[in-house]
Amino acid sequence: MNIKRLACVLAALVMTALLFISVSAESLDDVVVLSAPLVRSSTAKNGMVRVWLKEMGDLSHLDVTVTGSYSINGNTAMKINDGETIAIDFNKSTGAITFTLRGTTYAVSGLEMRLRRHQADGESAVSIAQASRPSNFYPGDLQLLAVQNSNGTYRLYPIMHVYLEYYLKGVVPNEMSASYPIEALKAQAVAARTYVLREVDVRGSYNYDVSDTSSSQVYRGHSATENNATKAVDETKGIVAMNGSAFTGTYYTASNGGQTESVKNAWGSSGYSYLKVKDDPFDASNASSNRRRLTIYKDFDHASQNATLASILTAAARKQCGASAVIESIDSVIPHTPKYAAPSRLYTRMDFGVTVLTNTTVQYATLSFGIFEDLETQLGLSIQSTQNELWSVETVADGYKITVGRWGHGIGMSQRGAQKMAQMGYTYDQILGFYYEGCQRVQYTFTHTILPAGGSGDIVSAEPPAAISPAVQNQATVTLASATDAIPLRYTASESGATLTGVPNGAAVTVLAKGMDWSLVRYGQINGYLPTGLLIFTDTPPTTTNQSATYISQWATVTGTNSLNFRTGPGFDYNVQASLSEGMVLCVLGTQGEWIKVQSGGMVGYVSVDFLTMHRAYPEAISSDTSAMVSLGAEDLSISLLSSPSMTATPIMDIAHGTQVTVLHNDGSWCRVKVAGVEGYLLTSQLDFDATGVTPTDVPGTQGLTAIVNSEANTLNLREGPSKNYNVKAQIPKGTSIIVTERGDTWCAVRWGDLDGYVMTEYLLFPDDPTQTPTSEPTDSPSPSPTDEPLPDITGAPEEYKAWVMGTVNYVNLRVSPSTGAEVIARIPSGDEVAVIEVLGTFTHVRHGVGTGYVLSRHLTYTKPMESIGVMYVNTDVDPLALRDEADLYDSTVLVRIPRGEKLMLYGHVGDWSHVQWGDYVGYCATAYLSWKKPTDYAPDDTPIYDPTMEPVEGWTVLTNNDGMALGLRKWCSMEAPELTSIPAGASPRLLEMGDIWCKITYEGETGYCLTNKLLFFAPN
Repeated sequence: MNIKRLACVLAALVMTALLFISVSAESLDDVVVLSAPLVRSSTAKNGMVRVWLKEMGDLSHLDVTVTGSYSINGNTAMKINDGETIAIDFNKSTGAITFTLRGTTYAVSGLEMRLRRHQADGESAVSIAQASRPSNFYPGDLQLLAVQNSNGTYRLYPIMHVYLEYYLKGVVPNEMSASYPIEALKAQAVAARTYVLREVDVRGSYNYDVSDTSSSQVYRGHSATENNATKAVDETKGIVAMNGSAFTGTYYTASNGGQTESVKNAWGSSGYSYLKVKDDPFDASNASSNRRRLTIYKDFDHASQNATLASILTAAARKQCGASAVIESIDSVIPHTPKYAAPSRLYTRMDFGVTVLTNTTVQYATLSFGIFEDLETQLGLSIQSTQNELWSVETVADGYKITVGRWGHGIGMSQRGAQKMAQMGYTYDQILGFYYEGCQRVQYTFTHTILPAGGSGDIVSAEPPAAISPAVQNQATVTLASATDAIPLRYTASESGATLTGVPNGAAVTVLAKGMDWSLVRYGQINGYLPTGLLIFTDTPPTTTNQSATYISQWATVTGTNSLNFRTGPGFDYNVQASLSEGMVLCVLGTQGEWIKVQSGGMVGYVSVDFLTMHRAYPEAISSDTSAMVSLGAEDLSISLLSSPSMTATPIMDIAHGTQVTVLHNDGSWCRVKVAGVEGYLLTSQLDFDATGVTPTDVPGTQGLTAIVNSEANTLNLREGPSKNYNVKAQIPKGTSIIVTERGDTWCAVRWGDLDGYVMTEYLLFPDDPTQTPTSEPTDSPSPSPTDEPLPDITGAPEEYKAWVMGTVNYVNLRVSPSTGAEVIARIPSGDEVAVIEVLGTFTHVRHGVGTGYVLSRHLTYTKPMESIGVMYVNTDVDPLALRDEADLYDSTVLVRIPRGEKLMLYGHVGDWSHVQWGDYVGYCATAYLSWKKPTDYAPDDTPIYDPTMEPVEGWTVLTNNDGMALGLRKWCSMEAPELTSIPAGASPRLLEMGDIWCKITYEGETGYCLTNKLLFFAPN
C-alpha cells in the first residue's frame, strides 16, 4: 500500500469514527470513550531525531564520558574507549573548537565536530558532566556545532542525533511521573512520539528538530534503571496517532480543570477541529489535579471569613448602597458568563448576593466582579498567569466552596485525566481516543543508524513496531450528572441489591449482558449490575451470558496513612502502580500472607494489611443526583431556562416552582437540565436534589420530528425568518435537540422551548437519517442588514425622550407590567428606537411601534447608536488583534484583543485604521488585519507570515514582559513559527521594527519576531 492510498484509508476511518460519535452521543456531556483504531503502515520511516541540548545553556566547556565505543567524526584512528572522558573547549570569539583526549589537545578544523557512536558488546552512549543529570546516558551521536551570532560572536550548539525510541525513554519520565499507571504512560509515549515526528517532518532544513526543554519536550537522557516509563515506550514502539493523513496534534497539559480547551479558543486557530471543548470527568475527579480552594461563609462576620474577600465585598457594597453599608450575610455566590460559547465553563464574572444594612434600610444587593480582574490574584486563587482557570462554586453547610482548576493550556490530553482513566481500567488506546477524537493508531517501522565496531560506513537497521492486542470488545461508559458522582455496582438487578463497589462517572465497564432495565457488567475483576439507562454502549453488546455477579464478603478502608502503596504483587519487590489515600474503600478479593489482594476503582493489586480496617459490608453510601426539583421558595414563582450558563443568556422557556427536571450535568454552579423535552441551564442553587416535584408533559411539538444541532461550531443561529438577512433570535448550542415543525432543503422552521424560528437544514442531524455526516462550521456571509420598517410617528414624544436598546443585548423583553415575572408581550431588537413615557427606576415605560409596555432601564441608552456601514472580520494569522482607543500605534491604549474570525461592526475609516465595535468595545484597529469575508479555518504551516503594520524604529528601549517567564523569539510572525531562541524574563533585546501585533527584534545574534504585548516600550527621550 503506497502512502497516498494509506492516506485515503485513514481519512475514511476518521469519517467513520466521527459519524459513529455524532449519531450515538445523546448530548455534549455524554462521556463516550472509543478506542483509537489501529492501522499498519507498509512504509519505513527514518527514526533519527536531532535534539539541541539547550538546557545546558551557553557553553564554553564540556566533559563527555563514553560508555561503549565512540570515535571523532567516525575516524577509527581517533577512537574513544569505554570509560574515557573527552574534554571539549569552545572559543566564543572565534568559534574554534578544541578537545583533549588522553592528555593531548587537538584543534578541530572548521566549526563542527561529532562524536560518532559505534557498535559495541553493550550499549554505546555518552554522559555529560554539564547536563542537569550528569549520570544519565545519551545513546547517540553528539554533534558540536559553532554558529555565528549577528554581533560576530559564536554559540556552541550541542546536538544529539538519537534514535526515536531511545529519545522517548528520556522524555516520558520527565513529562509524566513513572509512578503513573502503565496505560497512562503508554498514552504519553504515543503522544510524545507523535509530537516529535511532526517536528522532524517540518524542520529538515534547520540545525535541529527539537530542544530538550519544555518549549519542545523535556529530554534528559535516560538512566540505567528500568521503570514503567521505559516499559511504556517499549510496549508502544513504533505507534503514533494520526487524524487523516496527518500526525495528530498531540498537545497535552498537566490538568485541564475538568474541561478540555479548544485550539480555536486558546490560540485563535481552527486547524485541529478534534481538539475541542468538552467536559473531562476524569481530570475533574482526580484528587491529585492541581486545585485552589476557598470557603466563603454565609455569616459575613464568621471568624474564618477571608479578610481580603470581606474587604472587597464591603468596598463594593458601600459604593453601591452608601457609605454606611454593612454586610450581614452572603446569600448567593454565582459564577457566570463564560469567555467562550457553550459548552465552555471558563466563567469570567462572579456575583455575590448579599444582605446589606444601612442607617435606614435592610436591602438585598448583587455585587458583581470580574473573576480575573478583581478576584483571582487578590484571593490567592491564581494557578497560572494565563487567566484560563475554571471556577466553580459548591454550596456547603455553612457557605460556599470555590474551586479553581487548570494547570497549562488545557488543550488535548490531560495528564491527570489520563492517570485517572488508567486507574479506572481504561487502556491507552481508549485514553488517546477520548482526548484526540477521531484519531487512529498507526504502526510504523522506524530506521536508525550506527557505525560498525571497526569501520566508518553507516549500518542502517529497521525496527518493526510493537505487537498490539485487539481492543476490548463490548465496552460501555458510565454517564452521570456530576464529575464526582458514582453509582453502586449491585449484586442483584435491583435498587435494593447489595453494593459490591462504587463505579465513578466516566468509568469503562465490559458488558456481559445488556438488559432492558439492568445490565450485567464487569468492572475490574468484579461482575455486577448497573442501570442500563446510565450506560453508553460503544458497540452492540450481548444480551445473554452464562456469567453471574461476583460474591464479595469483605471490604477494607485505608487507615493510618495518606499514601498506601498499591503494588502489582504481594511483596515489597513488586512495582508500585498507585498511591491510595486515607479513607479509600477497597474490595477484598483474597489474601496472601500479610498482603491483601484488593480492587481499587478498576485496578487490582496488593496492599499491606497493616494499614487496613476491615468491614463485612460496603462501608459507604453511594449516590448520584440525576433528577431534581426546581425550588424557588414559593409556588407562584417561575424561572427561565437559559440557553447557556450566563445571567444574560437567552431565555428558552419558563419553569415553575416544583417542576421536576432531569440533570444532565452539574458543575456545582450551573446544571444542564432537560425538562419537557427541552435542554438548557439552571443555577444549581435553584434545584433541590432531595425533593420530588411534578414532571411536566413535553412542550407542544416535542413528539414531532426531532433534529440535533450538528455543526462543528459551538452554536447555531436561530433566525426570525428563512434567510441570513433576518435577525438572530438566539444561538442554540451544538448537540441540542430541537423540534422541526417544517422541513425544507435549505431552511427548517423549528421550535426550541418557547422560541420559534428558522435554522439551516444542513446543520441538523435527523436521528432517522443516519447517512448524514457533520458539516463545517456555519458562517454568515457579510451582507447588508435587513432594512428596518420606519417607526410610526409618535405624536407628543419630545426628542429628549427617545431611547434606543443597547447593543450589548440581542433584544430586550417588553412586559405588561414593571416586573421580571410579568408576561412578555414582545421582544425589541438591539438598536431599535423606543419612545420613553416614564422612567420608574429599575423599569422604564416605553412605546415601541403601536404598543406600550415596560423594559429594564439598564438596557436603554439615550445616545443614538452610530450608523454601521457594514460588517468586517478579524483576519490575523493566529494571534488576536488589538483594539485601541485612538487611531495611532504609539499614543494609544489597547482596550481589548480580538480573536481571529470575530465579526466587527464597521463605522468608518481613518487613514490605515478602521473605526469598529466588538461587543461593548468601540475603538480603532489596523485595517490591514480586517476582511469583508470571514476567514477560513487556519491550518498552521511553514509559510512565513509578517505583520504589515511593522515600521522601522530607532532609539527605543524594550524589556520583555511575559509574566516573569522567558519569551520565545519566532522565525516569523506566528506562534506556530519555529522558535529561534528563548529570551529570559526582564532581558532588553534590541528593537528593530514595531508593529501593532508583532515586533522585529534581535537578541544574542538571533533576529526574529515576538508579540508586541509581551514587551515594555521606552521612547528615545
